[in-house]
Amino acid sequence: MLTKLARMTAIGLLLWLPGTVPSATAQSAANHVTFSQLKYVGTTSLSSSAAASVSSASSADRFRIAPLPKRPTGRAPTRSLLTVPTPPGNRVVNRGASVRFSGLNTADSASVNSNFVVTPPDQGLCVGNGFVVEAVNLALSVYSTSGKLLKGPIALNTFVRSDFFTTFFSDPRCYFDIPTQRWFVSVANVVDFNTGRSNFFLAVSQTSDPRGAYFIYSVDTTDDGTGGTPSNPGCPCFGDQPLLGADKNGIYISTNEFNISLIFGDPAVFNGAQIYAISKTLLEQGTLPTVVHFNLMGNSLAEGTAASLQPATSPNFEDSGEDSERRRTGVEYFLSSLDFTATLDNRIAVWAMTNTISLRQSAPSLALAHVVIQSEVYGQPPAATQKAGPNPLGASLDPPQPEETLATG
Repeated sequence: MLTKLARMTAIGLLLWLPGTVPSATAQSAANHVTFSQLKYVGTTSLSSSAAASVSSASSADRFRIAPLPKRPTGRAPTRSLLTVPTPPGNRVVNRGASVRFSGLNTADSASVNSNFVVTPPDQGLCVGNGFVVEAVNLALSVYSTSGKLLKGPIALNTFVRSDFFTTFFSDPRCYFDIPTQRWFVSVANVVDFNTGRSNFFLAVSQTSDPRGAYFIYSVDTTDDGTGGTPSNPGCPCFGDQPLLGADKNGIYISTNEFNISLIFGDPAVFNGAQIYAISKTLLEQGTLPTVVHFNLMGNSLAEGTAASLQPATSPNFEDSGEDSERRRTGVEYFLSSLDFTATLDNRIAVWAMTNTISLRQSAPSLALAHVVIQSEVYGQPPAATQKAGPNPLGASLDPPQPEETLATG
């Protein structure tokens, strides 16, 4: 069992990660794709979180390697010519009725997590079919669109049928798929302290009502060469800051891979972005689809390793690609930054994963390519000075420091 102090220390180290710049310590390796089976955890619901568990029914994992297509990257910007943009202010206009209500707060999360809280409270938020679903570290609730609390809060560990005292959760995300009227909730488990492995959980609703039953799945992100995962430097590893998206055919989760030992004080090893593509149809049916894992370790974008690929949310998009039978073959897009040094840049990387219709097959055939294009100048904002005023949570942990600043990363 992990003590509260140990959990706070580990979480404090993890919260430092988003403000760091991935180092170049990751070893270069050929990009590759691995195929593995999803793990079925069981079913759950916000109405009855103690639903019977279903044992894992995965067959022997398949392991296949294929080259990852690449396109030439763009030319590096001339740093001396880049300046912070000063766009004109735009007036905010309310063109319809608006609703404002309080969502989950620290007290809500503490009330369902043995008075344990995590800050900052990373949020997942999605809206559809007359409902609002919010997930934060470490709780989940369902509201009406008028702000009435319908269900929750419930601990995320309880929701995905995982032991609070032996896991380390972070970074929930949420998505409502309009065409299929289904809800998707993901959350990262940095490490299971019983097994030393990491994963992310994916909950998929069985109806259009987010208060009802969900299928719960798990994807192994340890990448230490066991359990059907690739063998990456510095691993066992975990997938930090998972990002969630979807197209007509699939659900896509992108993570940034770091060594698990980092949370215990070891030097950071960054293995780049990892993309997981899974059939949306099979997930919604409660079937175990093949997980396609694009391992972007060593994939250099100009001056740095590819990181934080944000998947698009485009469930109604029809691509122009066609196969020999003239069927739409499907494409999912991603965007990623090229500001690796927390200065300024005027380029972004656009990624395309093609033939996503094949995700329904037992051995999907996908390709991933990217191109670097020019953009407006962008960069990380400067640190903001903490305003004077009451700070009960901070005061409960440590006396306020003079001229304390709050990073905005």
